[in-house]
Amino acid sequence: MKMGDVRYICLHEAGHAVATYYVGGWVEFIELSENSELHEALTHVHNTEGEHEFIACGGYAAELVLFNLGRVDAQDEGPLTIKQFISDAMANAWRDKVRFFGANHEKEDRCWPEEYDIKFMVYANDVVLPVIERNFKAVCAIADELESKRRISRADIEAFTSDI
Repeated sequence: MKMGDVRYICLHEAGHAVATYYVGGWVEFIELSENSELHEALTHVHNTEGEHEFIACGGYAAELVLFNLGRVDAQDEGPLTIKQFISDAMANAWRDKVRFFGANHEKEDRCWPEEYDIKFMVYANDVVLPVIERNFKAVCAIADELESKRRISRADIEAFTSDI
């Protein structure tokens, strides 16, 4: 699958949901944009105090699992390099980085300073990725439901997160 595909977006959002339940929060809903060409989604979470960094990295961690499994293709049909993956993933994660850092640090060129991207990725790799890997079945189940229904509720999500 390619970055930006509906399925890819669903898996990213499901990563946020699993991360939320892991830290004791809950998800009110996840919704895909009605604009089928834009392929955006929103996960509306309620979390415990101080866990915003963990939740913010859940989507990137789910993307990283997909990359590590070799399930992400480059837009130009060639193999996706780690450098391409990181570049695209960090560009796509701007909302998540705002949540992680508590502010938007985007520069005029629409990129974040490298040190912020590195801090985000290190935290995601070292802290969040192992949790998403252990619970990837739940991530996939939530993504399946989201892709099918376009909007899923707390009850839909909690059907897949009871073992987290």
